[in-house]
Amino acid sequence: MMIWRMWLFFSLSSSIHVSASSSTHLCRSDQKDALWELKTEFYVQGSIGEGWRNNTDCCSWYGVSCDPKTGVVVELDLIDSSVNGPLRSNSSLFRLEHLQSLNLSYNDLSGILPDSIGNLKYLTDLSLQDTRFDGQLKPTNRLGPYVEQAKWELSSFATQFDHAPWDPTWF
Repeated sequence: MMIWRMWLFFSLSSSIHVSASSSTHLCRSDQKDALWELKTEFYVQGSIGEGWRNNTDCCSWYGVSCDPKTGVVVELDLIDSSVNGPLRSNSSLFRLEHLQSLNLSYNDLSGILPDSIGNLKYLTDLSLQDTRFDGQLKPTNRLGPYVEQAKWELSSFATQFDHAPWDPTWF
């Protein structure tokens, strides 16, 4: 009798847990929409093209990390993800306003890094190694109030700076 009760208890407990976890979606809909749109802005192959599915929680997508309490995207790590094309100033990337870490390294991104990068006011970690961005990075490309702590990785970034990106007078 005791074994039967224990079995019943564990069976019910696990079914409730499975049911609750399968219906929980961490990702906010506006964040998912921005990521889905970002996928269509570029010529994409590999993990993003195959792994980002509209019927799944975007916080489980390749390279995406979310804040567990709010469901906003805080990290986008698309290193070497076969992302190709220009990053436009109206890119949906800049609607991910709570991003703290952005890694676009080793992708074939082209054009000038848009001033819209300044919309990412919480960004503290930016990696653009071996991309094809060019032009001049201007003070309007500022990264918000956390720039003193920001980690910049820009090797092979084909651009010029008005000032060093870590120079506080630049902002």
